Amino acid sequence: MQRSPFYGQAHYVNAQAHEALGQVEAALNHYREAIRFEPGGPLEYTVWYRMGRAHLRGEDWIAADAAYAQSNALTDSSSFMPCEGALVARYLGRTDEARAMMAKGRRHDPAIGLADWERRLNLWL
Repeated sequence: MQRSPFYGQAHYVNAQAHEALGQVEAALNHYREAIRFEPGGPLEYTVWYRMGRAHLRGEDWIAADAAYAQSNALTDSSSFMPCEGALVARYLGRTDEARAMMAKGRRHDPAIGLADWERRLNLWL
């Protein structure tokens, strides 16, 4: 980070390392910096997605919901985002929205089910 502290991808990579170590707040700080230094960059939707996952690990459902919404607004290419977003919507009591998001995810990958994502979520936390 000393070489290029203003380079968004360096923050993104550091965030992933902190996330892997279970250091949620440090990861979130680096994800925020990645977006701040490269708004509209090619990784922006992925940064928002990973930020949502970090918020899931920290059990901040509202922040996770906002991050997934940002990511989904930027791309439609991944089945993971709507499925993880569906988990968040379900935990926030928005069951109908969760079902619609799971349907979107299933269009990308028919094998995905809500129970599968709940098991994965338990592995992440």
